Amino acid sequence: MIDPNYEGEITVVEVKDDEGNTTYYEEDVIIPLDDKNFAALISLPEKEGEEDFEPEIIIARIEKDDEDGVSYVEPTEEEYNAVVDIYSKMLEEMED
Repeated sequence: MIDPNYEGEITVVEVKDDEGNTTYYEEDVIIPLDDKNFAALISLPEKEGEEDFEPEIIIARIEKDDEDGVSYVEPTEEEYNAVVDIYSKMLEEMED
């Protein structure tokens, strides 16, 4: 199991769905767009060594609160589409 309090070189984000299920995501990259920051988050397996695990990628807008904390919120459809385009191009460039 991934420790959500790990403060090493990766950022782990805890996301709860509408049914209260928790999934942990690793922050892959921060993408700036229109004076806002967005995170590409890649799901982590529940157990280490999970061989048939297929990661899920989600996009979240990063919002800062008054106490210098951050929240990850669902972007608008327009923001989502723009960030997915940027992220896809980044991945294509990495493959070349």
